[in-house]
Amino acid sequence: MPRTYVRESNRVQWSESDRLLAINSVMGGRMGYLLASNIYNVPKSSLEDRIKKIKRGKSKEVKPRKENPVLLVLDGHATHTKNLEAIELTCAYGVIMLCLPPHCAHRLQPLDVGFMGPLSTFYSQEIQ
Repeated sequence: MPRTYVRESNRVQWSESDRLLAINSVMGGRMGYLLASNIYNVPKSSLEDRIKKIKRGKSKEVKPRKENPVLLVLDGHATHTKNLEAIELTCAYGVIMLCLPPHCAHRLQPLDVGFMGPLSTFYSQEIQ
C-alpha cells in the first residue's frame, strides 16, 4: 500500500482586506512593516513588496477617491462584513462595498459562472 504524505504548511492565512489594512497603516505612517505584519497576520515580505510596487507606481491596484468611487463585491463572509475598521476605511477612501447574500456567491459571481465554468468544461474535454 503506498504511503500518503500530507505536508503541513506553516504559512499564515491572511485575507485581502487584512492586507489592505496593513498597507494603509504602513503608508499612512501609523505603524511600521513589522508591527503591521504582526497585527494583520500578513507576511512582512509580501507587505514590503506590495508597498514598493505602489510607491514605484507599478501596482495594478485601483486608487479610489471620494470623487472617483470603486465598487468592491464581497461574499457575505463574516471576516469581510463585520470588520468595522475595514468598513470605515472603505468609506473614507470612496470604496462602495457590495456584499452578496449568503450561499449564492457561486451563482452571482460573473467570472465563475460566465468565464471560469465554460473554460473548465472545455479544458477538461480537451485533455481527455
